[in-house]
Amino acid sequence: QGKEVEELTPMEIREILERELKEGAELPQEFVDKVKEIYPSIKETLEAIIMDEKFNQLARIPVSELVSSLEGVKGAKYVVFDGIITQRLVEASKKAGVEILVGYRIADGVTGTEGVKIAKFSDLGLT
Repeated sequence: QGKEVEELTPMEIREILERELKEGAELPQEFVDKVKEIYPSIKETLEAIIMDEKFNQLARIPVSELVSSLEGVKGAKYVVFDGIITQRLVEASKKAGVEILVGYRIADGVTGTEGVKIAKFSDLGLT
């Protein structure tokens, strides 16, 4: 408030963008509860869990295969994984019909997340 964009420091810009991402990621409580339930089983495993709209596990795969595997999993709506949310993953998630993507952290420069809500475990009170 009260500053032009040109006057903002890089740190201030980052804080504003993170706040915007966080505010845009209003997640259903049922989903948050499911993430809290499965978090201990994927923490520090570098694995991803892909779920359908009823939170049934469709696949459990290594994070390194997540982008390439998303298109082949029918009915994927939610992805929870022990890794970094990248622009490439956001784009693949959009194409696969994923609605919510939760990871360890969000890579710098992730934009254009319309259609896919993204969140970090720390946003959900985990880690």
